[in-house]
Amino acid sequence: MAAVMTLYPSFFEAMGKGQINLQTADLRLALMGSGFTPNDENSVWGDVSAHEISGINYTQGGRQLTGKVVSLTGRRAKLAADNVVWPELTANFHYGVLYSLGNGNPLVARIVFHEVEEVRVSGLDYLVSWHSDGVVSWGDPV
Repeated sequence: MAAVMTLYPSFFEAMGKGQINLQTADLRLALMGSGFTPNDENSVWGDVSAHEISGINYTQGGRQLTGKVVSLTGRRAKLAADNVVWPELTANFHYGVLYSLGNGNPLVARIVFHEVEEVRVSGLDYLVSWHSDGVVSWGDPV
């Protein structure tokens, strides 16, 4: 099953208020356990952080996105970044949450890694490979 990403509605408000500059923000991807319930009303990291996992070779707060590039094609914007890897991870998780560290820690998006079951990783490199359309994109279709 392919992972599914959903932007938080509050992401657009945070961008409009200048809380998130995708090019310069310290964006993080955190892994969430099965107790996490996706909710569009969540808007900041503090709303969801209690459900972050713990595991071997997992650091609280998640992994920082590196190599970020924001681009515009026609009327469609996208954020691209390097793939994220957790080396030799041992953990169980169901979701990921992308958020910006700082300026109130606004949420950007959530990822469902598997719709039915937890992902169980034991001592393996876990790679999140972003789609060719970018980490996130928005606007009119190209």
